[in-house]
Amino acid sequence: MKRIYIIIIFILFLFISCKKEYIPIDKNLNGFEDSLEFNEEESKIFRSWFTNIVINTALKNNLPENYRDCSGLVKYAYKETLKKHDVKWISENQYDGPIFEDLRYNYSNVPYLGVKIFRKRDGIFDLNKINEDFSSYVTARYLIEYNLDFITKDINKAKSGDILAFFHPEDPEYPYHLMVFVKYNNENYLIYHTGPIEGGGYIKIVKLKDFFKFDPSWLPVENNKYFLGVYKFKILML
Repeated sequence: MKRIYIIIIFILFLFISCKKEYIPIDKNLNGFEDSLEFNEEESKIFRSWFTNIVINTALKNNLPENYRDCSGLVKYAYKETLKKHDVKWISENQYDGPIFEDLRYNYSNVPYLGVKIFRKRDGIFDLNKINEDFSSYVTARYLIEYNLDFITKDINKAKSGDILAFFHPEDPEYPYHLMVFVKYNNENYLIYHTGPIEGGGYIKIVKLKDFFKFDPSWLPVENNKYFLGVYKFKILML
């Protein structure tokens, strides 16, 4: 019997000794560690939270001061989507929209990243370069280039929670502009912050069909040279 115990202990020792530590990987070379990316079902949950947080923020007009520009609305909703949506969060955000399951990891304890959830330069994920590659804040340009994936320039293929990107080089201070595409009650909307104009700007909610009455340089159509296209967050499968 004693011999059996020794053998069992020896086997357990070998098992523990051979067990390999998880090494962060980035198989698709998109700059985000694979475990940070959401599968199909999780992506749907993310989109549901993100869409409704954008809607709630727009209706309540409670976007924090330091997020009051076009990319700020997107970054704010992204961060809030990753949080745990408990009673305290609901109260603090005056949220009265639908409730969904929380995601499997949460801000501010995002694996590897903590609060530095935005990528700020190109390259594959490197655990030793978190401070150089990621930040808690990025500009609209860096959000587009390093945190979003281009999908299409066909607005008819956009999903709720996708990001529309525009580039107006004649505006040297704020050439990039972002809008959130939202499907709500069988209607398509664009929700965006007007940017740091006089008075601090504000959030607009516009029906997509009405948007075509405005300045053509802001139309989400393929022949508009200022329209970069429809994008999704890199951490989403769909």
